[in-house]
Amino acid sequence: MGYIEDNIVEYDNKRPNHKQIEKALCLRCKFVEDYSLTRLQSWTENNIDDYIIGKGEQTFCCRLEHELISCGNILGSPSFKFGVYYSKNKRKYIPTLKYGSTKEEAFNKVKEEIITLLKAGANEDIDIVKNSILCPTLRGKILFLYYPDKYLPIYDSKHLDFFIGAINLATKKTNADILEKQQSLIEWKNKNALMKNWSLLEFQNFLYHIFGNPNEINCDKEKELGWLKKVYNQMKNKKRIFDYTIVDTPKNKPKEMRCQLGSYYARDPKVARNALIDAKHCCEYNHSHPTFERKNCDENYTEPHHLIPMCFQKNFNNSLDVEANIVSLCSNCHNQIHYGKGAEQIIKTLFAKRKKRLKDAGIEITEEQLLSMYRSCRDEI
Repeated sequence: MGYIEDNIVEYDNKRPNHKQIEKALCLRCKFVEDYSLTRLQSWTENNIDDYIIGKGEQTFCCRLEHELISCGNILGSPSFKFGVYYSKNKRKYIPTLKYGSTKEEAFNKVKEEIITLLKAGANEDIDIVKNSILCPTLRGKILFLYYPDKYLPIYDSKHLDFFIGAINLATKKTNADILEKQQSLIEWKNKNALMKNWSLLEFQNFLYHIFGNPNEINCDKEKELGWLKKVYNQMKNKKRIFDYTIVDTPKNKPKEMRCQLGSYYARDPKVARNALIDAKHCCEYNHSHPTFERKNCDENYTEPHHLIPMCFQKNFNNSLDVEANIVSLCSNCHNQIHYGKGAEQIIKTLFAKRKKRLKDAGIEITEEQLLSMYRSCRDEI
């Protein structure tokens, strides 16, 4: 079996222990019970404080965004996505202008849109759903909470693109909207004998589990630039160590760090420097590839590259930031892996050369699994 198939079996075996999924679904049921369609239809302008963010933790919007974060994350975007909210700093209600110029107008319009959405969602009237003026993230989360068997709890179009690319799934339309992208993933899920028995919340959890969070992967790539700068600084005025020997042994995972974009794993520039020295500053894909001499150093210029991307560190018990996993590449090959066509052949060649060393370092992975990881990064292969 391949990387995805192996993970499907592993995840399915652990399903009985997914207590957090059960808890999330219980919270969903309580929310829908508290805010039934009948109750929403009975709301008047006097119920605005039961709806908005800024008026306590037990309002419709606050519970939807915070209490039910395990049913899909919509944090990060401004509060105007709710149509109207209360600003504690300004001490006033602030409407989103497309819903109305006053708090009353905005609240009534949002209520009307939510009720229309719930009726259309129940009947799977996609045209009405698509025409809703509700913010896409708000629209998506409401649809999942009320109809968890019909709509996928992934509300970001970029995240949907990320997972569609990871499994090499073609959407029916090149300009498919969020609902169509969700449906493509749901159809793929239901074709599998094991996954078809999963809830859509379990399926969402599975996708993030094996492919990672796109925000965290982007954060990891951003940190690579700073890491490379440290490596290059350490190369200055360093003489080549001809008798340097690397012993590949398993090492503990590096520390997980946090930043505004998400999380990433710390890297040691000394390890990358050692890998470049061990490769004698040649391109390991093809030793004949031309390079040039470094500034302030008498060594050839090559770039260190983690063969197994660091953004997948959480999938491994041992560190990926080891010499066995860092290859020396000319700048052309390094950029081709990240941005060019034909990267798959480079990955295959490098993996064949490093497979034994990776195993010695306690890193077990197949060629197919490695290629799947690169594909999941979307701009890799």
